[in-house]
Amino acid sequence: MDLREVARAGADGARSGRILLTADRAAEVLVGAAAIGPHADEWLGEAVLAVRARVPMAVLADVMHAFPTFAEGYDVPLPELAGECP
Repeated sequence: MDLREVARAGADGARSGRILLTADRAAEVLVGAAAIGPHADEWLGEAVLAVRARVPMAVLADVMHAFPTFAEGYDVPLPELAGECP
C-alpha cells in the first residue's frame, strides 16, 4: 500500500511511504510486514502484534483507525488479503 493515499500523508506533506504485508491465506493470518515512511515505528506495531498473536486477517480488517493516521494504510490491503474485496 502506498501511503501517499492516506489522509495523514497529505496533512503532513509526506511524499513517500509504503507498507508491505505478507499473509498465509490458508491460515488466514499475517506472517510478515515491512514499512518505510514517516513514523513507521508507530504504525507498524499493529502488524507486529498481529503476526506474533496470529490474529485472523478478518479481525484485523475490521479494526477502526483514528483519522487521520498512517495506520489507515492497513484499510485497503487487509480486506483484500482477507478475501473481503473482489
